Amino acid sequence: MAAANPTSKGTATSAGAASASSPSPATGSNKATRRLLTFLCIIAAFALGLHFGGGAYLRTQGYGAAGRAGQFVPSYSDAIQEFVERDLLPAVNETLAALLTGDESSSEAKAQPVRPGEAFKKQAVDNGATVGPKHPVLFVPGFITGGLQLWSGEECLKHRFREGIWGSTTMAAAFLADRNCWMKHVALDPITGMDPEGGEIKVRAQAGFEAADYFVSGFWILSKLIHSLADVGYDPSNMDMITYDWRMAFPLLEERDGFLTDFKLRIERMVEKNGEKVALLGHSMGNCLIFFFLRWVTEPKESGGGGGGTDWVERNVQSFINVGGPLLGVPKATSAILSGEMEETAVLGKMGDLLEAYVSAKKRKDLVGKGKNVFWPVLYYV
Repeated sequence: MAAANPTSKGTATSAGAASASSPSPATGSNKATRRLLTFLCIIAAFALGLHFGGGAYLRTQGYGAAGRAGQFVPSYSDAIQEFVERDLLPAVNETLAALLTGDESSSEAKAQPVRPGEAFKKQAVDNGATVGPKHPVLFVPGFITGGLQLWSGEECLKHRFREGIWGSTTMAAAFLADRNCWMKHVALDPITGMDPEGGEIKVRAQAGFEAADYFVSGFWILSKLIHSLADVGYDPSNMDMITYDWRMAFPLLEERDGFLTDFKLRIERMVEKNGEKVALLGHSMGNCLIFFFLRWVTEPKESGGGGGGTDWVERNVQSFINVGGPLLGVPKATSAILSGEMEETAVLGKMGDLLEAYVSAKKRKDLVGKGKNVFWPVLYYV
């Protein structure tokens, strides 16, 4: 996308420049985010206290006295589960709502740095340039950053129809209420990599900009790029985000959801509507998906491709902008995928202890498919 100049209508801004100029999620955290992190640390410490001896005390206070369904003798976990559901969860939800609201009238909220889009527009206007959208922009979010919604579920979670069970505050509520139920709904079938057998559980990608603008309130993903493009005139008529179920292998996205076909049609509609080729902006794993799509779309339909022809990319794609794409692979993720071990891939501190207590490595490794038994037959006997 070319910069604006006095004699031609330029584009909004370089997405790469916007990414480089914007503060990172870590450096740009606001007061609400810090309050949230403090609160989560308190919850973590409290949960660890429950894990190391709290269950015995709670039983003396009457929690878990009746036991869970199908059990005659209440266990350590019964008391904790009842306490979480009856007392802790309502308090957590109420506190989270207050923390995540933030104080928009505070001096900190007013002292936000100038967005790259604002700066670009001001500089262009000062130089007598005309600023406005040129090439339509299509965002492709990355791994785990896109929201997932529940469309069908078992009795323990079906009351959360169309609520976010990943990438939202309701995710925390669902997890704390019944973590085993939540994990069962988030996990794919370990053999097929598709929806769990039976068809009762159906989780799908959230649609729209809201799916990956923020992971949770205060922790932005693509929101600043979206805002900077809006500063120079972009809106939903020439800017869009195509979301997908990041848990799944790329070919299975087409098999289950027709995603690659939708990707192709989305680009073609944007080109026809705007009269310009599309700029693809990928974040993280979204860049790998873009590469996969660009190869798929040029392959003949008889070979399982999109049938666009060898010149489809040249006719429809203006540029490809890579934001943090792992184009050389992610070998350190192998241990996490196969075993659930995360020591080499994530620094969580005390929160790691809480994660291990609530979601063990054995459970984590079952959240995503492993490429079927064609590649990893030994996994199905462990």
